[in-house]
Amino acid sequence: MNPISSRAGIKLISIEKILEQRTGLSASIIGERNFDSAISRILKKYSLSGIEELADKLRYREEIFDSFIEEITIPETWLFRDKNVYEYLPGLVWKILNKNNPDYKINILSAPCSTGEEAYSIAISLLNSGFKGLFKIKALDINKKSIDFAGKGIYTKNSLRDTNLNVNYLNYLAIDDKHVRVKPELKEHIEFSFGNLIDENCIEEKEKFDIIFSRNLLIYFDKESRERYLKVLRRHFNDNGVLFCGHSEKSWFISKGFDNIDEDGVFACKYLREKHDIRQQMKAARKIKSNHTPQKKLTGSEKRTRQKYIEKSRHIINKPKPVKAEKSAEDEPLNKAMYLANQGETLKAEKICLDIISENKVEYQAYYILGLIKESINDIIEAEVFFNKVLYLNPSHHESLVHLSLIHNKLGNNDLSDRYKLRAEKVFFKREDLK
Repeated sequence: MNPISSRAGIKLISIEKILEQRTGLSASIIGERNFDSAISRILKKYSLSGIEELADKLRYREEIFDSFIEEITIPETWLFRDKNVYEYLPGLVWKILNKNNPDYKINILSAPCSTGEEAYSIAISLLNSGFKGLFKIKALDINKKSIDFAGKGIYTKNSLRDTNLNVNYLNYLAIDDKHVRVKPELKEHIEFSFGNLIDENCIEEKEKFDIIFSRNLLIYFDKESRERYLKVLRRHFNDNGVLFCGHSEKSWFISKGFDNIDEDGVFACKYLREKHDIRQQMKAARKIKSNHTPQKKLTGSEKRTRQKYIEKSRHIINKPKPVKAEKSAEDEPLNKAMYLANQGETLKAEKICLDIISENKVEYQAYYILGLIKESINDIIEAEVFFNKVLYLNPSHHESLVHLSLIHNKLGNNDLSDRYKLRAEKVFFKREDLK
């Protein structure tokens, strides 16, 4: 093996670790092609000799690290994306204000805020409903270039894609042949700043939010980063705070103790601090119970049998395992389908899933994504069919159980909804016990 290429390979792994530790972003999920392209552009931009020099520079030069983040986090969003959310939002804000004193201001977090379209859409929705001066929005992103862009509030006409918007929303925008500019009064309610939601210090500890918009971020995180992210969210939620998430993320948050908000075209759930505390106590109690289970005394014969099993197991454990070559996430059809679905490209995602099923009829993840797609367009009957196909192939698929519980709750089938919910809880706690 060439020693230079070996060192370069180690440095490449080092770059991946730096990225994951500082941002939570997983190189494997970003995709090998995108990751390698970003490295190539940074090497050229800063005239670096190669991967080894880049790995060293990323540790000590913030300018280069920031440029690297800009290359791998390419924003793709627009004003009033998922417009049902912005039609639902004023009613939610009204309910929160009614529960508090007259001087109360709604605190909203948009993270990641990308280039600011989401934050401005929130502000327009609330100003249009008469909430001027009654809310403030904190908008965070790890891409400093995106933050600067957001602060200017100048977009191309591609950022205004929906032709069926509330006409009053347009009063807050200045539109010409090439650009869409937000009006100054919107900026008075928004603070754009750099921040990373897996960093416990990205927000002041005392700052709490009534509403958090954090959509389509989980798809870029590995398991450990997701837990760090969730810990930050929980710390900064007010009691009964509401989370707006991506449609494929909702079941994950519900599995973590959030309560479903049942509203067509709105993917949101509620954080109940008291419920979270109870779940933590139950989990601790289950651990204590398992730790105090009296152990059966073994006979001499049983001890010899167990010792043989341990020795055999040790041999199997110590035996080297073949290393499988990992595929790039973007080259995996299922990952690509999920990514496209989260980006609103449902037709493309659906085609990929159907192609997968035509070749492999037992690929339950393809059916699951199809269920999410149908649910996102409110075709709950078709969604139910696909989620049931998942359970036929994988009866312990927690996310499908959660979605079926929500669907039957919406249809008024309370008994069936409760049965699916109970099955989901059993699967969840069994999985927790195995950790």
